[in-house]
Amino acid sequence: MDTEIARAAVVRLVLALRAEYLAAGANPLKHWEQLHERLRAAARTTGTAEEFATKLQRDLRIATVTSSFCSATTELVDAVGGEHAALLDLIDREHGYIMALARKAADEKRREAQAKRDVRAAVAAEEGEPWGA
Repeated sequence: MDTEIARAAVVRLVLALRAEYLAAGANPLKHWEQLHERLRAAARTTGTAEEFATKLQRDLRIATVTSSFCSATTELVDAVGGEHAALLDLIDREHGYIMALARKAADEKRREAQAKRDVRAAVAAEEGEPWGA
């Protein structure tokens, strides 16, 4: 198992679950803490990457899954290549770093989206459209 690839796959899984978790009505002020706790618990109580992803989804009480979660899960399973214990040990050892990577990625995505909104608003203002329509 390539550690960097596996770590990146776990981050993508966390981000996919985060989006679903927030869409389901999770508290935006506490969702990172909840994700972190569930990540650690799932890593410690499962035996395979498949079980890990499923437990994480179930513990977050996400009833339906999106294509991004499905893609992230299959990518994670492929990245592990049967070395499930190595993956779960990696998550247990580096859970703080994994969550930091996930938060950084989410913040970058948020900043990019805000920059696009700012550009659209500036263009609309130049064209005389007061609400950026």
